[in-house]
Amino acid sequence: MTISISYVYFASVVGFLNRHGISLAQLELHLEESLPSDPEQRVSLMVYENVLAAARRLLSEPLIGFRLGQAISPSDYGLLGYLVGASKNLAQAIEGLLKFDALVANLGKAKFESNDSEATISWLTEPSLSRDALLRNMTAWVAMARQLVGENIAPTLLELNCDISKVEHNILESWFGCEIKRSLTNRMTFDPNLLDKPIISRDPTLFFTFATLSEKAMNVLCPNQSAALTVKSLLSQSPSLLHVCQTTIAEEFGISPRQLQRRLKSEGTSFLKLLDEERKMRATLLLGTVSMRELAFALGFQEQSSLNKAFQKWFNLSPSAMFAKKR
Repeated sequence: MTISISYVYFASVVGFLNRHGISLAQLELHLEESLPSDPEQRVSLMVYENVLAAARRLLSEPLIGFRLGQAISPSDYGLLGYLVGASKNLAQAIEGLLKFDALVANLGKAKFESNDSEATISWLTEPSLSRDALLRNMTAWVAMARQLVGENIAPTLLELNCDISKVEHNILESWFGCEIKRSLTNRMTFDPNLLDKPIISRDPTLFFTFATLSEKAMNVLCPNQSAALTVKSLLSQSPSLLHVCQTTIAEEFGISPRQLQRRLKSEGTSFLKLLDEERKMRATLLLGTVSMRELAFALGFQEQSSLNKAFQKWFNLSPSAMFAKKR
């Protein structure tokens, strides 16, 4: 897939400049080129980078990427913005944001990890990505999270693989509210307890609708996406896993269950393995928020005994012991 960004994400830069007294005509004159105007088209990385560089010069703002990230709003993310806004909590919002990130911009690969002591989001960018684009993205993640939960939450550490001056370092640390280090990796570390923060505008029904629309949009944008990734997406969109099976998922592909089994095997996995991973993830998120009976149904178990066996396999604990540990 060609490196590019969505039109709406690009247009938000133009809107930012307009609010700061720079018209589209002035911007195009400075660039000596006409800018994209079709909302249905993606914008190339070259055009995006040219506009960021022009914005830095026109506003005499060396931290233009940071300023643009501060000004981000869910609408600047298009469909993905609506999805994260309808999420249940920050954990679900992060999952959706990283899963469908390419809908906004496919400028790198993000990885999310979490344990009892810390959670991290690492971002491996394209080698040619500018500091402006990097800072906009990293800043936007925090700005978006603060808007979603309605609190001035902060990471515990931010690592950047770009040079920043001492003055810029102080500005960034003051806004992010954490230590910032020069590193080979772009990584954000934060308290895992923040994952349970509820989203102000959460709406389960809308989340399911936007997740479905996002999945369809991703299939258009990335038609060669692996079968395993598509199965993961379909499983995550199901409100309950109770009646989900290999046959129902194969129907979504338009192929037979045996064909789906062969495709997943060629990718080194299986439907049962992917289903088990989805169940474990939901168990972690839902435990303590619903009754044990509701939890069993959400994970696709008709019997409490099946839920107990699954928890022993995943965590070597019973659901009640796991809940006590989580508290």
